[in-house]
Amino acid sequence: MFSNYYYQVLKEINYPNITKDIASKIADDCVYNDDKFIFYDDVKENIERLSRQYNLYIISNGCPSSFRVLKNKNISNYFKGITISSMYSTTKEENLFDVFLDEYKDVNPKESLYIDDRRHILEKANVYGFNLLLMDRKSIYAEVNLR
Repeated sequence: MFSNYYYQVLKEINYPNITKDIASKIADDCVYNDDKFIFYDDVKENIERLSRQYNLYIISNGCPSSFRVLKNKNISNYFKGITISSMYSTTKEENLFDVFLDEYKDVNPKESLYIDDRRHILEKANVYGFNLLLMDRKSIYAEVNLR
């Protein structure tokens, strides 16, 4: 499935001598290589702490391989649910929040925390009433004024 995607990407950038085998190897590496997912040292500690205050869910534009990575990193158990855009043919920018709220009907956004590293996605989550946290470890954003 993903090998076709990478084949098209290689074709678009005029990669020399592309083959289905090259695309397949790239796809396998991107999907099955957990070492590509790097977490900050304090992620598990912070997620554990936040899970005591809020209901945590994941709404992501990532790939389904994220399920496996979160399980292998021993942090999936802190989340009450995971919604991945590629499984619904949409994105967070489009209507993934609607899909999420339809899937998890008992979610109360006021009791949940939405974390993202992009302001425009936080602004979208704000419309649904989620508590918000901007992930900004490198202090890219000088000020955050979402509420």
